[in-house]
Amino acid sequence: MELNDERNLRFKALAYDFMNAPNLSALFNAAVTHLDSLNEFKIITVAKDLDRNIDPNNINTAINKHSRYIVPYFPSSKLYFFSENIVTSMLNGGDVPIAIDYTVMFDSNFTTYVHKFINNIPLVGVSNDFYVLIDEILKKQWNFDYSFYLLENYKTLIGDKNIKESKQYSAILANVKSLELFKNVDSNYYKKTGKIKFLISNEIAERSATEHCESYYFSEEIKIILNQYYITKQFILLTLIAIVRIKFEDNRSADNKMISYFDFVSEHVGLNLERETLLAYEYFKNSSNLYILRRISRKTKKEEIFEILDNISWDFMIPRVMESNMSYMGEGDFLIPYFLSFDDGLIKLLKMLEPKGVVIDTKEMHATPTIK
Repeated sequence: MELNDERNLRFKALAYDFMNAPNLSALFNAAVTHLDSLNEFKIITVAKDLDRNIDPNNINTAINKHSRYIVPYFPSSKLYFFSENIVTSMLNGGDVPIAIDYTVMFDSNFTTYVHKFINNIPLVGVSNDFYVLIDEILKKQWNFDYSFYLLENYKTLIGDKNIKESKQYSAILANVKSLELFKNVDSNYYKKTGKIKFLISNEIAERSATEHCESYYFSEEIKIILNQYYITKQFILLTLIAIVRIKFEDNRSADNKMISYFDFVSEHVGLNLERETLLAYEYFKNSSNLYILRRISRKTKKEEIFEILDNISWDFMIPRVMESNMSYMGEGDFLIPYFLSFDDGLIKLLKMLEPKGVVIDTKEMHATPTIK
């Protein structure tokens, strides 16, 4: 047996045992059983019988208050963490300090709101909830992550031969500059006065935005990652097209439609996307189960369907970007990602995709969800 095959088997066994552990005791038994594998893998998993909550920077309070707009990657804050060091320390009866970082990602719409807010541009049609949320963010100084915003806007740059001279790239730069200023609002001054004062100059914000965008869109290493993301996004798009076509082609039961779905995936996609497969079944049972596709009906024109699905396929990338970020950890031993959006359909979608846990491959630097 080749080394990669043996490693893959160990990964599958580890993921299976953790995914099917019904309680904390079973989770710990799984950790001990797979201790030798934990030098290559880390685990974050929901443990509902845990008597504590993971709450970095008291963000759970904000999530409960603004649950319409913020969704965590995990369905519960009762999380347990496993690594070789953690399990070994527990077996030896020692204390196990764990450094947990967090980050909040967001979409283009929220970025546009922030850009207008920072530059005193009127926000037409924006609810008061936005200002309440902004107030919370500025007072608590949340950690922000631009990665999904930059990825989502990668689509506007594809095929452009002179990206740096394009209007799309200029718009991205302007938004990232505003995000840099927003990230550097003087929180103490804001708490005292309710007024905005920046800790950095416009010039520094602009320079930082340029560095962010150039490192993201033009470095050879990131180009490889962007290409991989784009290929995955295209697989998702093809899968969504199949889901919608099968949904409206006849009145068969959801179970029978799944047969057509698997046939299509086998013949035309060649890759079964587990999350999208679970959502397909829910959608086949009732189209209202997948709110993000609410604009599509039998009467919708094909060109419009394609445009809707192409945009939505980027939304399906969000949990995958979160998983990628978790594999790189950030400033702690583990990273907990959250997503912020004012798009109801997107928030409802992410809540449907919540996993039981995630297995982080520390050598290959990627994370695999264990789906409920």
